[in-house]
Amino acid sequence: MRFKVILAALMLACGAVQPATADDGIVADKYNVEAAFLYNFALFTEWISLPADEFRICVLGSNAMLAALEPFKKKQLKEHPISVTNISSAG
Repeated sequence: MRFKVILAALMLACGAVQPATADDGIVADKYNVEAAFLYNFALFTEWISLPADEFRICVLGSNAMLAALEPFKKKQLKEHPISVTNISSAG
């Protein structure tokens, strides 16, 4: 049942995002769209347990993605503050 609820929420979230067209005069920034997707994916996921202090999003080597995630530092995920961290290597 949980899977169906999560799947339905993701489908609604994806359906709400409409691609920008040249006629609109609005071109969505790739990194802002990806940052919003990450936040919404984390928000609508049922986590078994979250760390007590923060929910951490780690970014490997993309300053544009770090900048796009900056506004989400002010938000919370299940009453946990969100932190965005730049990491230099995956290992």
